[in-house]
Amino acid sequence: MPPPLVIDTSAITDQNFRYWLYNYRGEKILPMVAFVELSVFLQSRHKSKGQIMELLRRSGISIQPFGQAHANRAVETAIAAGDFKKNWRDHMIGGHAHTAPMKLITYNVVDFKFLGPRVMTPQQAMQEL
Repeated sequence: MPPPLVIDTSAITDQNFRYWLYNYRGEKILPMVAFVELSVFLQSRHKSKGQIMELLRRSGISIQPFGQAHANRAVETAIAAGDFKKNWRDHMIGGHAHTAPMKLITYNVVDFKFLGPRVMTPQQAMQEL
C-alpha cells in the first residue's frame, strides 16, 4: 500500500501534481490549516467554495481536522525548532505528518525540516511513489 500523503498548500496549487494525485491510491490528506490557506488563496482568485470542494473531491483528498494528537506533535516540533511564532502554521500542518509512514508533500521543504526525510516536493513524490 502506498504511504499516506499529507499535502501542503504549496503542493496542491501545482496542477501537474493534482493530476498525478487522481491516480495515487494511498490516502491523501489536507490538514485543516492547509485547507484554510488554500481556500483563502483560491477564493481571492474568484473560485467558489463549491469549486474548491469539487477540486478536493475529484482528487480524492480528505480534509483532516486538527486534533489533540496533532497539537501535541506541533508543540513538540515547535519547541525543538524554537520558531513557533514565525512558522506556527507549518508546525500545525507538520503535526499531521509527524509519524511514519506518512509523507508531507510541499514546495517549502526547508520550512518542514523538522520532519526529516518524510518531506518531499511534488516532483519527488511523482517520481518516487
